[in-house]
Amino acid sequence: MLLQSRAGIDGGFLDGAAKMAWIDGAIEWDVRMPTELAQHLPGRKAGRDHAPLRVTEATLITAAFRCDRGLRDLPAYRLHLTGLRGSCVVLAPEVAPWWPVGEEEHLGTGGEATVEDDGLTVHFPAFGGVLTDFHRAEFQEHATYVVGRAITSERKAAAGTAVGMLAVVQQVAGSLASPLGGRALLNTSGQPIAVTRSNVSCSLAFSTPPTAG
Repeated sequence: MLLQSRAGIDGGFLDGAAKMAWIDGAIEWDVRMPTELAQHLPGRKAGRDHAPLRVTEATLITAAFRCDRGLRDLPAYRLHLTGLRGSCVVLAPEVAPWWPVGEEEHLGTGGEATVEDDGLTVHFPAFGGVLTDFHRAEFQEHATYVVGRAITSERKAAAGTAVGMLAVVQQVAGSLASPLGGRALLNTSGQPIAVTRSNVSCSLAFSTPPTAG
């Protein structure tokens, strides 16, 4: 699963006008590239008058993208545009990650989890406050994905007690019936969870597109 946008800019913009041109999709191409590549850049907004940014060079490269099992080297294009201090790296169109389906459907990520070397014990992210008791994690398992839920409870504060508005994030442990392997890990909102190993001897495959199971 891809946990970042297909297109990213390094180095920033030369000025505010160039940034607005990018946001409004005022981009023109001086090089011939696959149509699908342009679709992963901001779309042109009607009625906006900008001096366009021009794509003057495009090079096929390999770049690191953040996925649900860490960084993964994937084919991409490095684009040089007028108005940028650096360049723009866009995931190659032939790479079809399950996440995100599209920017309008991007729900963000649900935090980070760790898996122990048995592949079964998962430490799942849980969110609460200063009065939260963190208990355990429960999972619903499917063929290509797992949905996790953190079980917590809230203590009652004595009348007149000032309670700090402090966010607390920690992991709660739970067990799977079968190893996580390459299955995607999601929370109950459908957000993907970034999974890392708690022991270097644990082998985690990259996830496969979820299907009903």
